[in-house]
Amino acid sequence: MYKSDQVQKITQLLPTELLTTFLAMIATTTKVALVTGAARGIGRAVALRLAADGFDVAVNDLPNSPELDGLVREIEKTGRRSFAVPADVSLEPEVVKMIQDVVRKLGSLDVVSLSKVFCGLYARAYTL
Repeated sequence: MYKSDQVQKITQLLPTELLTTFLAMIATTTKVALVTGAARGIGRAVALRLAADGFDVAVNDLPNSPELDGLVREIEKTGRRSFAVPADVSLEPEVVKMIQDVVRKLGSLDVVSLSKVFCGLYARAYTL
């Protein structure tokens, strides 16, 4: 996760009490990612890599993509949390619901990988 020289520099700069709190926060902070188009190909590879890097990963593809369930199981075997969130990303209401579901189930949303493009939503930001 962190190189020993980075931790050593931090330990030299911070008082012991603050250092203990800081290192505990690092150890318990899990980032959450959403990967669209994750049923196969590049999207699947991105989801697996994010899980390997310590992210909890929500995976998306079109409804009735049976590959998502296998991908969720594969991610969970790495010790990460995962769930499938099928949605058509070309439909704005489905995108909004998908993002809300991720935040509700995994607690936050830190990274979004767009292996399928959110059509028509390029310049919009959503408040969750």
